[in-house]
Amino acid sequence: MKKRLISLSLSLVLALGLAVPAGAVMGEAGTIAVSGSLSAAVDENGTLYTWGLNNYGQLGSDNQANSEDEYGTPEQTVPLAVLEDVKAVALGDFHGAAIKEDGTLWTWGCNDNGQVGKKKVNDKDVMWYRARILPRRLVTPYQSVPVQIMEDVAKVSAGDYFTAAVKTDGTLWTWGSNWHGELGNNHEKDHRAKVGACRKEPTFIMEGVADVACGSWHTLILKTDGTLWACGSNESGQLGIKEVADQVVPVQVMTDVAAIAAGGVYSAAIKTDGTLWTWGDNEYAQLGTGDTRPRSMPVQVMEDVAQVSLGTYHTFVIKTDGTLWGWGWDRFNQLGTGQPLAGEVQRYTKEPAQVMTDAALVDAGTWSTLAVKTDGTLWTWGSDTSGQLGTGGKGDLTDEEGDSVQSVPVMLEELKVKLP
Repeated sequence: MKKRLISLSLSLVLALGLAVPAGAVMGEAGTIAVSGSLSAAVDENGTLYTWGLNNYGQLGSDNQANSEDEYGTPEQTVPLAVLEDVKAVALGDFHGAAIKEDGTLWTWGCNDNGQVGKKKVNDKDVMWYRARILPRRLVTPYQSVPVQIMEDVAKVSAGDYFTAAVKTDGTLWTWGSNWHGELGNNHEKDHRAKVGACRKEPTFIMEGVADVACGSWHTLILKTDGTLWACGSNESGQLGIKEVADQVVPVQVMTDVAAIAAGGVYSAAIKTDGTLWTWGDNEYAQLGTGDTRPRSMPVQVMEDVAQVSLGTYHTFVIKTDGTLWGWGWDRFNQLGTGQPLAGEVQRYTKEPAQVMTDAALVDAGTWSTLAVKTDGTLWTWGSDTSGQLGTGGKGDLTDEEGDSVQSVPVMLEELKVKLP
């Protein structure tokens, strides 16, 4: 376990010239991903599988789906192979991105804000609605199959409606929505024009970057010197600076940082000593501070942390001993602790709860969570609102809306995940 996690951190450790505890950083981009209503995993052969909601081509499956919800919206309830030779994947709200073994970056899904990174896409959804007297047409462009947009890419992250990538030369590139300055490109016109503020193709931002993490509307940037920078929305203090306003260019937040993670409207960093620091929104105790008070500046909450993943309102960490711990919002059992459903009560957990041992990877979404054990087995739990659990619509509980819920981790037997 420790050997595998150490391998994730070597490049940054060497760049910083620092000694860090075993497994103190996340390092490489993940081979699993989950967002609101879709999930993805790269198997041990490098094949990318996706499942969940597919109304805007966000599965990259050429509009394939094996089911529909009560409104006729297409869903894929079990993993479906969509791309080969993949080494990393990231998911936004309605779009995805994958890095192939040759360093090429491929994207797909909704492109209403340019988050696919390509001006012309292969499909569109047309919805008619009445405005005053005459019917009007609303067109949403989307890419239903993966398309190559960049080369020499090392890292990728996806926000709600934007995407960011780090190339092998350490340059950072962003594209998509820029409503709050999340692209970091200093375009005040984009920042102020809430409607249509976007970049439809990758835009160069800065050099010397080791990693990037996208939240809903903010971006965290880890430079090769261990400094952490942030830009975008700061409504809940998610940038970790004293200034409360949005930032349209990256500003420095911390030093001696080894790994970063961005959630809905909160953030986290693992320092080179293995300590975990969090800041931002804390409505459901997702910061791990033992309360629900937001923090605009980073605060230390845990030691001996190897990996961290932030969902919309819940947090998971893997400690250096391989144990998996979660806290925060648990309305749909996304913490996986086996609690009975609480109806419409907005249940949350203030203190870290251990969920499993021998954990190698974890990714937190909105209503569900994915984890991989050291043997490569893939585990899933939480709500199955759109098939994002990949269990074929099965769970051990049923919520008040009739959707399946899995209250404890269950293994997806058909997938063995590639470990970095």
